[in-house]
Parts: sequence; structure tokens; C-alpha cells
Amino acid sequence: MKSTLFRTIIIIGSLGLMVFDGVLLGKIYKQLPSVKGAQYKIPIRRDDMQFNSPNLKYYYEPIPDQTQVHQPDWFGYNTENFINADGLNDSKNYEAAKRPGVYRIAAIGDSFTYGLFVNTKENWTEIMEEMLNSKIKCPLTDNIEIINFGVLGYDIEYITERYARRGYKYNSDLVLWLMNGSTFEVVNELAYPYLEEYGMKKVPIFDPKTKRFTRFDVSLEDVFKKYGKSYITEYQKKRLERLDGLTKGKLLIVPFNMNDWARNKWNELKSVLKNPYGYADGPLEFLQDDYYKPISKFVAV
Repeated sequence: MKSTLFRTIIIIGSLGLMVFDGVLLGKIYKQLPSVKGAQYKIPIRRDDMQFNSPNLKYYYEPIPDQTQVHQPDWFGYNTENFINADGLNDSKNYEAAKRPGVYRIAAIGDSFTYGLFVNTKENWTEIMEEMLNSKIKCPLTDNIEIINFGVLGYDIEYITERYARRGYKYNSDLVLWLMNGSTFEVVNELAYPYLEEYGMKKVPIFDPKTKRFTRFDVSLEDVFKKYGKSYITEYQKKRLERLDGLTKGKLLIVPFNMNDWARNKWNELKSVLKNPYGYADGPLEFLQDDYYKPISKFVAV
């Protein structure tokens, strides 16, 4: 059963993601052809989030029991996200106790898992759940649940914290990490003080003349200048090691948007994973965005 589910998740999940990427990002890029890549650095709407972590100053989660409406001026239409009672972008609520016959998948990650600018029912997690339940035939399960723990703007540390706070209690059979290569680019707890500083100085989020995300870029430059590559890599390793311990051999990693820099970074980090369920390296290569380039002049120090 385990290997059958693994193969089915990868094949059907890839189809679901093709719907997400081809339809959603196609619309975004058509609306804003000169700012391709804008989905990576969308500002967080503070009114939609709660900030209540005792150990992470800038950690945020969606406020439960609300509907978030998004309509950027460059987008052209509204999208709605239903945030359930546990603060998840999911069309329904789940009991923590899993009933017999259910195979439960926890989807973790950043905005690509969350489904930013996608209606909740049209997100890949919802589509994938529907496809798996309509196509898979397994005598040991009568229903597959995919619970969406993704949040926009999350890095490794926040993805791990989110799973510890929200995901662990659901006792999932598999933890599916749609791992965006840009996740390695930033450590939020180190970068947000600079983002706040440059925000107060009115440094623009995006400069249309240079096509540069100025506030983000200069903040990231300052982080790497202050802490250095080795410190940041060890910082990320410790958080990834915590995720490995929490998932207890259930972590299936599906990387995408992995350019050479991201692959090299991942090869440095993944040595701390002692018990991953597995890697699905390759099925989502069509999600590669050739426009996106890390800021190598200071990342590679």
C-alpha cells in the first residue's frame, strides 16, 4: 500500500500542480508580463495574520474562521481563501483524531502550498485530494485527506514551527513538502528586522525601473553581510533537523524551482535528514521559473 500511494501521489499530484501552475501563474504573468516572479515577494497583509509565538518574534499564521479576499491592482479578479477553525487554508475542518480507514497527508510549504491568489477549492491540495479519492483503489483505505498547512512567505523555520504547532496533532501518515527552491534564500527571523527598518525609511518594495524587489534585496544583503553563509547554513540545518524529528520518517520532499544555486544549497542542508520517507526529484521540473535568480553576488560568499 505504501509504495502504491507513493507512486499515485507523485503522478496525480503532478497533474494537480500542472493545473495550479499552468492556470494560475499563466493568468498572473499575462496580467503583469514585466514583473514575472512577483509571486515570490508578495507583502504579508498583517490584518489577515496573528502573531503569537513565544519563541519567534516575527512568526505569523492566518487568523482562524475568516474568509480572505485578494484583489491586487495588477491581478484583474478576486480570489477567496476560506481559513478554517485551525487557521488553515482549507475548505473544511478536520478532527485531530483520525478515523479508521483514512489515509491522511499533511501538505507543508510556502505560498505555493498555501495557494496564494487561488480560490481555496481550486488549490492543488484540494484538486489532488479529489483526484486521489476518485482514482485510487486500495483495500486498506476508503478515504484520503490532504490537509493544507502552507503559509505564504514561510522559510524552513516557519514551515517547521507551523507543523509543530498545527500539523503534528493530526497524526498524518505522510508529510508532503512541496519544496520551493527560493525557501532557502531567506531566514525570516534574521531578515524581518531589516525589512522593518527599510520599510520605515520608505524603501520601495518593488522598483519598476530596475525590476528589482528593492526592500527585500537590500534586507537580504544585510543579513548575509552580518551573519555570513556558514552561520545561516547551520541555522537552517538545525531547523530542518527539528522537522525531521517531528515527521518521524513520514516526510516526502517534492522539490521544484531548483536552479543550480538552490540545488547546491539543498545538498548542503539535506545531510541532517536521518529518516525522510523519500525524495521525488524531477516530476515537477516544468515548474522551473528561469526568470527567478537568487542574488548570487552575496549569497555565494
